[in-house]
Amino acid sequence: MNVIGYSERGIVNALFYEMARASDPAGIVHSFMGQATFPFTQLRPVRGAVTVLVEQSFSDFGESDGVVLIRGDAETTCSVFVEAKVKTFQVWDWHIRDEFGEFRKGLNHKVSSSNLFTQLYHKVRLVGGLRQGGIQQLQQGLPFPAWSSKPLRKIGNNGVVLEATRRLQSHLEGVFYLAIVPDTAERVAAFFPELQTLPHPTLANEWDVTTYGYLTWSQVRAFCVEAGLTRAVAVFDYNAGQLYRI
Repeated sequence: MNVIGYSERGIVNALFYEMARASDPAGIVHSFMGQATFPFTQLRPVRGAVTVLVEQSFSDFGESDGVVLIRGDAETTCSVFVEAKVKTFQVWDWHIRDEFGEFRKGLNHKVSSSNLFTQLYHKVRLVGGLRQGGIQQLQQGLPFPAWSSKPLRKIGNNGVVLEATRRLQSHLEGVFYLAIVPDTAERVAAFFPELQTLPHPTLANEWDVTTYGYLTWSQVRAFCVEAGLTRAVAVFDYNAGQLYRI
């Protein structure tokens, strides 16, 4: 039986589930993370036992396509939030600089919750709240600027969401934010330094891109081919033109 998923959810599921079936799951996840570029830090995700939360909700802080929780041999820990974007079939091209431009425009009015940089910012605030006040702080809520659709964002009381948040809380020594985008590696590399400029005064205390990183879908597919992740490659081929321009 073949099971073939659609668009970014389909490929993210296929990618992580096939990694889980590999002979060395932790090793292949570590190799995958090694493909990513984190241009603002020398730190990298640790190698160790891996748990992946796929399509995990964090209530008012949004969903994450994947949260990779790693516990190293020396009990060092880290988390990697994976936020994936696609170029829909009808759109010819997708530019990360345009996505950031939409985010910056929204900061003067209302930001879109589906924008890549909104999603990354929400996860940074989620982690900041956990580090400062724990789950109790998140349940009380974190204030957000006027451009946010919610002035107070909370984690809520959903038992599954709280369990995910507890697991995240025990993996906060290092936290990385990985964007997987349907752009070219050259354009993303040229754009990324722009993130170091504060995009709006309301973000002065929370705009931290130190551990932001990126991969392109073409890089992910090349990794899948090299690693022999044939089912993931099949999902890529099924979604030809949907994930990125071919």
